Amino acid sequence: DSDVDEEQAACLLNESIFVETCLRFEQSGPMLISTEVVRKWIETTCKANQSDSVLLFDKLPDEDGSGTNALLKALLSYALSPSSALSIVEKVQLSLESWRQGGPIWNTKGAELASSPQIFDEFRLCSSSSLKK
Repeated sequence: DSDVDEEQAACLLNESIFVETCLRFEQSGPMLISTEVVRKWIETTCKANQSDSVLLFDKLPDEDGSGTNALLKALLSYALSPSSALSIVEKVQLSLESWRQGGPIWNTKGAELASSPQIFDEFRLCSSSSLKK
């Protein structure tokens, strides 16, 4: 049982490294994937936990057993990086999704992105209207 846990943890770590490498937010040079792929990842991540949407995946990878999915974590890190080419709308989408998921993903990355001056007002409006639904 511990061998399976270790193997699963290694696999999830590899997924995180793969996504981070594709985004290249901690390295110099262009991303290894197109902006269209990044947009699709954002779309997939932000729809994955909404019951009224058509799910592309039942659940995105849970990186560390805490409910933090690897793709959202990497996208939030990219959104926070100086090399990010994400729009304000995309950053708000990611912040809202991390807020919806809560826990470590919100506490470590989502809140930081949501409180950034360029998206704070839009995030506040979207989260308020989300609560009214």
